Amino acid sequence: MRLPKPVPPPVTSATVTSKMPRVNMVLFAGAVRRMQILKDDRRLKLLAELRSVVTMISQLAQQLAWNGVASAALAARTGAVCSTLDQDVLRDISFFRHEKQRLKQEMAGLDGPVMYNTYY
Repeated sequence: MRLPKPVPPPVTSATVTSKMPRVNMVLFAGAVRRMQILKDDRRLKLLAELRSVVTMISQLAQQLAWNGVASAALAARTGAVCSTLDQDVLRDISFFRHEKQRLKQEMAGLDGPVMYNTYY
């Protein structure tokens, strides 16, 4: 009568199981690092755009001053019509102020809590 071949025990050695979480942690750390790099790049782009918007607002305000803020204020008090150029400049300033606010909110969103997708 022959004896059955011994069945090797399932692989549960400490080396195999201890390496698996380490591999996952390394992959997770790499993903977090890549996400941080992307966030930093996005933040730099937003800062550059914000600087250009602030510069544009400053230039428009100077243009309005050169055209005569007094004439716009007088027109507003007397009910007279502002010059078309002044109206356009005021509209542009309003637009760029909204853009500035939007950019600030977007930058604040980058600094908010990070949510990771745990569903693979």
